[in-house]
Amino acid sequence: MLTYEACFRKRRTEHADHVTCAISPPNYILWAAPQNNSTPAGVYGLVMQAPYSKVGRIEHFYSKASVAVVELSSPLKQGDKIMIRGSTTNVEQTVESMEMEHKQVASAQAGQRVGLKVAGRVRENDIVYRVEQG
Repeated sequence: MLTYEACFRKRRTEHADHVTCAISPPNYILWAAPQNNSTPAGVYGLVMQAPYSKVGRIEHFYSKASVAVVELSSPLKQGDKIMIRGSTTNVEQTVESMEMEHKQVASAQAGQRVGLKVAGRVRENDIVYRVEQG
């Protein structure tokens, strides 16, 4: 993830008209203005992407089974589109398989721990977001 300063350095070194830089939380995008006589260098604006809401946090990942244990902070159900983000993680998928105590469940509530089949490598403390449809 790039900081404001790294975004500006990248824009200057690559002589790009504008460089898009993701910042945290994942629902904002920062881009830098082109540097020329009419437009000063710096932050040009913030744009809202698809709305996200935090669902939980990865507690553990079983790499052979590709299953993540997630502690939920809000309800989650099968069919929800989720995004898992961390310092080196960027996974988007639909919840297709969710288990509690080795039993398949259709939904889970805040405070519960669930096992999710994930589409890629995730890490402990990565954040799970629900992509809001709308």
